[in-house]
Amino acid sequence: MTTSLLLLLGVFQLVVVAEGREKKGALLSNFQGLAKCRYDQRVAFPRTEEELKRILLRRDVKVIRAVSSDAHSWNEKFWCARTTDEEEEEERNVNIFMNEVRVVEEEQSRARVFDKRELKAKVTVDAGEKMRTMLEYVAEEGYALKSVPWFIDQTVGGALATCSHGSSLAFGSLSSQLVSLRTMLHNGTVETISERTHGRDVMDAFRCHVNQLGITLAATFEIFKQDEVHRMNRFVSEDHMLQEIEMISAAVRRCVDNGMDWWHSCAMRRSAVRNMDDLSYYYYVPTRDAQRVKIRRVITDFSKRTSGDDDDDDDDDDDANEDDFLFSSSSSPARVLDEYYFKASSVDAASASAQSVLNPSSIRNRLMQNDDLVSVWTNLWQDALEPSLQSIVASNASAYLAMTEEQLDRNDNYPFDQAELAVPLANAGECLRGFLDSISEQRQKYWRSPILIRFLNAESALLSPAHARPSMYVNIENYKRSEEGKAAFRDAIRYLASKEKCDGRLHFGKFGWEDVETYSLYEKYGNAYCKFLCVKDRYDPSRRFETREMSRIFERDLDKCLPRACD
Repeated sequence: MTTSLLLLLGVFQLVVVAEGREKKGALLSNFQGLAKCRYDQRVAFPRTEEELKRILLRRDVKVIRAVSSDAHSWNEKFWCARTTDEEEEEERNVNIFMNEVRVVEEEQSRARVFDKRELKAKVTVDAGEKMRTMLEYVAEEGYALKSVPWFIDQTVGGALATCSHGSSLAFGSLSSQLVSLRTMLHNGTVETISERTHGRDVMDAFRCHVNQLGITLAATFEIFKQDEVHRMNRFVSEDHMLQEIEMISAAVRRCVDNGMDWWHSCAMRRSAVRNMDDLSYYYYVPTRDAQRVKIRRVITDFSKRTSGDDDDDDDDDDDANEDDFLFSSSSSPARVLDEYYFKASSVDAASASAQSVLNPSSIRNRLMQNDDLVSVWTNLWQDALEPSLQSIVASNASAYLAMTEEQLDRNDNYPFDQAELAVPLANAGECLRGFLDSISEQRQKYWRSPILIRFLNAESALLSPAHARPSMYVNIENYKRSEEGKAAFRDAIRYLASKEKCDGRLHFGKFGWEDVETYSLYEKYGNAYCKFLCVKDRYDPSRRFETREMSRIFERDLDKCLPRACD
């Protein structure tokens, strides 16, 4: 039956259509036509820094959001430039699509590897380039990122803006691997932001800035030499998974009071914690089964993994001459403004394929909504994920957990909402056990795809959901279109976010920001939230990159921040 369903459901691509100078429908939504912008606005498709600057400095432009086409966002409050009808006419709100902006000068690529050492190097890549393409280029050069997100068909700039991550207690998210950012600020000037040149607080604000501090043009990451990696996949019971996570929670709690460096001096010395490094769980709700997928690297010495053998290089070279291979403004011919800057409509005028994806009467959506097929869907997901999860010995690029292009095509066919929350590792076991108990009555009803559970070390990025606390990330999806299905999904998010139960922090690029009146960034992030606002005052004093909805979320706790937060 699984094979028959796969043949029946088929695969097709979502196509974005243009009508003259006006782009419609699909452009003002995510890759499936969901998370739609409800109000007309303007869009821009620059190719150079000069074209981007020209739009940024227009007097009639007030709010700018840097985005990408086929965006993988479920949070229109942060994605759309115009988020409410309270804002001015659509001409003053612009979504700038960064996919075509070229910064890195390289004939066959939009990335360049440089500063090559024995074990590591750096790579600079255009913010509008897809992660997948960058990873392929870096692999061809014999290098790899230290950890990668599951979804790699997002742009580098988008992944950085929301702290996209894999599962790594040693290396953290993509933002923790960042060396510097080339950024266009609110006044059109361009700066390369790094910790060495701008200080730790500023860099930590830019590491995960939700596109509120400027427009990212290019990013530089530290990469390391490819080595052999073992990916080990086995099915375990729900009890096995919960007990393992409860063991790491207990180990972390015992270490917390050991001083400032308790993570390295205590937690990472305990086998229960080390065993969770590079570990992911795919938990199938209807059957209570879990796939435990572990990446084991050749380099097992933690000190070597975090620093490398050749760290005697001069830190002043962190930004080693990356400007030497950037495009100049004269490298592309000038275009007339209306070639890349025009009005967009929010009306439902999506392409035929997008309409098919969203059509509730289509056979694939009717099958997805049928609760009698819940076990079939579980089997389908297990089969579909097998290429990414199966046990292998391969290079980093081939073994890391990432969605394949075939999986991406299938993923496009079914409308869904995705949410993710980061729970403190110290109470992850208790939280997860309680959460799974809370959805026990819904096991055969609402759940289709597996819950993805990953682990991240504490991060310095001020708005990282794992800021200052090692975390368990819980990723959940909702394919049910009924009101009761949507309500159950929102209840699941509230449970994970609840201070009393899990104290989870929401992912900035995903679903769950409906309860903005009750979700306090100050309560979740404390002084880090205040420090971010200080950096925001400095780098975007006129709030060019903040929508009205974002203002409601980010400014509501401003009075709780003390003046010394900016010291």
